[in-house]
Amino acid sequence: MRKRLPKSNWNDAVCIKDRAMGRDNENWFENWLITTDFFKTNWETRKGCRTNWDIIDYKSEPDEDDPMIRMIELKSRRNRVDDFWDTMIGENKLIEARKMMEKGYKVYFFFLFTSKKGDERELYFFDSEKCRYGLYHNKGLNCTLKDAGTTRRGKREIKKHLFIPHKLLHNVKDYKDIMEYHRKRD
Repeated sequence: MRKRLPKSNWNDAVCIKDRAMGRDNENWFENWLITTDFFKTNWETRKGCRTNWDIIDYKSEPDEDDPMIRMIELKSRRNRVDDFWDTMIGENKLIEARKMMEKGYKVYFFFLFTSKKGDERELYFFDSEKCRYGLYHNKGLNCTLKDAGTTRRGKREIKKHLFIPHKLLHNVKDYKDIMEYHRKRD
């Protein structure tokens, strides 16, 4: 029987700061989605609304030119991309991504890191297709599942997470658009 883990301490100062950072980063990301040509599609966004609590944050709106439905989960990070060997995302996000891929959707995990300058953002993504049927293992780059989390927000928040080596992340600046990524990948 699975025991539910306690939620974070909503009124804890660190928790409040984390939610504010998440809202700021979601607003920045939604603006990026709308103003960039990285994805040539429209998105269901929540600009100016509540903090996003969906398992997968964003869903594209299909159109005649591009019927593919894409989904994005955004995770904000207070560290630079190269501060650690890997980054993590909740296993529940991977489980949901796999369900969406079974329906024919493309799912990406986006990570918004602090830049080397500290006051800018660097946006990276991971194509969850790499972990569709199992965890990615290739050339010493292994995705893993293990218990992890934080106690910084006043309570113990530990659960299973997918750990993704940073060498498997792609900087959006390295591609004209998502189609270029797929052309280079194949």
